[in-house]
Amino acid sequence: MDYRNIKLVVSDLDGTLLNAESHLNELNKEAVLKLKDKGIKFTFATGRMDKMTWHFAQEVELELPIISCNGAAMRYLGEKEPLYSKVLSQEQLERIHQICSKYSADYLFYTLDKVYYSNGSKRIEVIKKYNRIAESGEQVPVEIICLDQVEGGIPQEPINKTFIRFEEGEDHNSALGMELSQIEGVDLVVSSHGTADLIPEHTSKGEAVEYLAKSIGIDMKDVMTLGDQMNDISMLDKSGLAVAMENATAEVKSHADIVADHHDKDGLAKVLKKVFEL
Repeated sequence: MDYRNIKLVVSDLDGTLLNAESHLNELNKEAVLKLKDKGIKFTFATGRMDKMTWHFAQEVELELPIISCNGAAMRYLGEKEPLYSKVLSQEQLERIHQICSKYSADYLFYTLDKVYYSNGSKRIEVIKKYNRIAESGEQVPVEIICLDQVEGGIPQEPINKTFIRFEEGEDHNSALGMELSQIEGVDLVVSSHGTADLIPEHTSKGEAVEYLAKSIGIDMKDVMTLGDQMNDISMLDKSGLAVAMENATAEVKSHADIVADHHDKDGLAKVLKKVFEL
């Protein structure tokens, strides 16, 4: 393949662009900024809510919209309204709530701007930590609401995804995961070990990247994608040049054209420099 034809690069964040401490190191930042000098467009595709990526977007001077919630939403940095948003129905949310309550599961409902969390959630501590950092710097805090404060435990507003945290030693193949995966019209997507996202069916990073590329007149054969987890496979499969990180699972690597170095060893910067001669 002639890599000179690549016009758009889309990267996962955690485990790909970011290091193990969820920081954007200087070499990766510099490499992304140099893409602009080559006339190559760049954005993120992440399982995160986009607000929790805005500070990274500012660092790399992002001009394209951010793909968030594993492809369920797409929005420009700092904007209120999304370009693209897929949501779970009230019936699906009710079923998720019933199953999670049955197993006393740790789960979160994500809107574009808020996170609702189950009573006793351990996962919400990640967002609380982010908020503490945000409030002391220039990042944007996320509004968080306990589901105990919501009538019936189900928010009456658009929900883009449900995040599930499994108990120690369990995963999406557990009884909880199997029941959730059988909800009609919902896809269960693994973002990292011991967690999963529930999103509207036919929603994925790959579908969102394809939508974005088409909207800016770029063919998918001229798109490069980078990732490390199962939720990245959809975009690796659709793009002309697929890159998996060294820290990716064997299955993810099997979908890649190139395996880059580890995300803690400037893997993204190294592969961008090699491919684009930065």
